[in-house]
Amino acid sequence: MSAPQRNLYTIVYQALKERIEKNEMKDGDKLPSERELAEQFEVSTITTKKALDLLVDEGLVVRRRGLGSFVQLDDTAKRKALSGQADPVSGGKRIIGLVMEDFSSSFGLELLRSIESAAAKNNYHLCIKRSLGDQNLEEEAIDQLFSIQADGIIIMPSHGKHYSKKILKMIADGFPIVFVDRYLSGIPGAYVGTDNENGAKQLIEHLFAHGHREIGIVSASPEDAVTLKDRMDGYLQAHSEQGLRVPEQQMLCKVRTTQPFNRSESGAEEDIQRVCEFLRQHPDMTAVFAAEYENALIVKKAGERLGRIIPQQLSLVCFDVPNDYLSDIHITHIKQDEEKMGELAVELLHQQILHPDTPANQLRIAGMFVQGSSVSTNNEESEHATP
Repeated sequence: MSAPQRNLYTIVYQALKERIEKNEMKDGDKLPSERELAEQFEVSTITTKKALDLLVDEGLVVRRRGLGSFVQLDDTAKRKALSGQADPVSGGKRIIGLVMEDFSSSFGLELLRSIESAAAKNNYHLCIKRSLGDQNLEEEAIDQLFSIQADGIIIMPSHGKHYSKKILKMIADGFPIVFVDRYLSGIPGAYVGTDNENGAKQLIEHLFAHGHREIGIVSASPEDAVTLKDRMDGYLQAHSEQGLRVPEQQMLCKVRTTQPFNRSESGAEEDIQRVCEFLRQHPDMTAVFAAEYENALIVKKAGERLGRIIPQQLSLVCFDVPNDYLSDIHITHIKQDEEKMGELAVELLHQQILHPDTPANQLRIAGMFVQGSSVSTNNEESEHATP
């Protein structure tokens, strides 16, 4: 006589548990899908879902969104779980991955510390990978995180005109993922970053207040990164609100060596020469907005070669300046709140892992304006300056 319908899920649960006890399914093994189990046991998927829920509650199985269900415990933890001693939530510590281009004193190190601290507070192991701005390395890092069955990934996507197919697939599969610092335009993924457009506007308005009207911009191509595009938009919006038009020639968006990890000596020299020519072509330019700190260093070096010392002959602003108190000049900048960014990124990922239907929130954090010593008053225009 067949078992009553209400006990079918118990039969499936006991059968799967027995396979784990007999080591027929080992730690890390993927279980059949709910549909495959339904066909195997000739029951409904509602029944197999309930059976898997029991295994999850007991701490023997973990669900990984977009990937399936897996046996999660090592032998010691498994024995504790089978004897009812393990905590069903923390019996197997979860893993989250972090993929970033790199870490530097100007941006990244504080973010890393914040993410590591928030991950530990939420009982996660953190596995860190660097892409060095290379999408192939980025995809290798993602594969490695999948191989260790990471529960979710925080990622700073690499600059590039084309989106990573692996990232797009993760989003399509509903795998827990949070973008940090940069997002993919038009892609509905969770994101935590700086309000770059308003930050750039604030810097340009500061230059306006000091009488500057001929303000250039030096950046890598905004087509390669939405963050740079947002900063470009802020630069243009600030001019528009003042009734000023920015000639295309006043925007140098061809600087390539934007990060320390991809800067060669010859490449840096090419960029310095490129900025030197840019400044020669615009002798009336009294200030420059560098989209990134590394760009600002190139502008400073180019200005020195031309005898345009900062800030006496050329004012300079940028994003993300490291706390280098031995530097000969402290550049006025927008400092991103990396600590808050890291905390929120882990929180968004944690919610996705716990609640797969969590909406993909996009959070923009205001940057902090830091006044340095790199801006001087343009006396010729100061009488017209914005108060």
